[in-house]
Amino acid sequence: MKKLLLATLIFFVSLTTQAGVTDTKIPFIITNGSIIIQTPDKAGNMLNMLFDSGANTFMLSTEVIRKHNIKTKDEIPSLMPGGNIKALPFGKADIFKIEELNEMNTSGLAVDLDWLSKERGIRIDGLMGISSSDRARNFGIDFENHIITISKTSIDKSKYNNITTFDMVFSDAGFETDYSKILHVSTAVKVVFLLNNSNSQTANMIFDSGFNKSFALFTNLDIDSLTKSWDTPIKSTTSKRTNLVNHKQDLHAVELKALLISGKLKIEQPEVLITKEKDFIMKGPFGSANFYMLCGLDFMRSYKQVHLDYIQQQIHLIN
Repeated sequence: MKKLLLATLIFFVSLTTQAGVTDTKIPFIITNGSIIIQTPDKAGNMLNMLFDSGANTFMLSTEVIRKHNIKTKDEIPSLMPGGNIKALPFGKADIFKIEELNEMNTSGLAVDLDWLSKERGIRIDGLMGISSSDRARNFGIDFENHIITISKTSIDKSKYNNITTFDMVFSDAGFETDYSKILHVSTAVKVVFLLNNSNSQTANMIFDSGFNKSFALFTNLDIDSLTKSWDTPIKSTTSKRTNLVNHKQDLHAVELKALLISGKLKIEQPEVLITKEKDFIMKGPFGSANFYMLCGLDFMRSYKQVHLDYIQQQIHLIN
């Protein structure tokens, strides 16, 4: 069975576009709201890599680091906003059988991912974000066939009858932070969220495949005062860990009147998780801002395909 699966993986990678440019096609599974790429290392051992389009970091578990004798450097604070996990940087790992993955991940962080494995219910060997070295590529997520296509060419939009395209946005000028400098072109679009008939707010919204819900709103403002002024009651509150930090956050579910994405796609009465995370906001990808949002996997998988096209700096939703 293992040999059959490996042969299937190799078959996926061998496919070529009509233009003669090889596209890397990798199967994935979805478990507990996460996209898990299952790909072999050079010895044929399967690695489970969490595909997180909202992250700009490549990580490997400390166990994988030990098994492959990858040399690490001195410990540094995590690059994740608000993160306080221990991280050991390393150079080019060059451990994957699929060479495209080695080309993309030229450096990374060694991190203990046992807690993430327990949270996702599957062994997580690493986290694959989209770093600056990956930004000459188009990442196509096919939710019908459960395949991620990594291509160095953009899709031909004329081939699709039902396609919605958004322009990616840059980090807000004038509000640069150490984190936002890394993420100048992000997997984000402009969004207007309508609070009621008379009030609205504009924010940037990151398409984040590592977030297992539909929408989340981060703010550095007082949530009780906000929801009162919005005339939007809190439906429920939960407390859970939402990113790579060692503390939990209070998540308040609210129902907004609508979301308008890039002036093109209107979503009526979306349920949004809202949390106050001042440190996260101040260090976030858009610098100092009152609001920004996440668009998660639950929304993305309602489409047949989602393309994160860094070549043309666009996001495509296909049905």
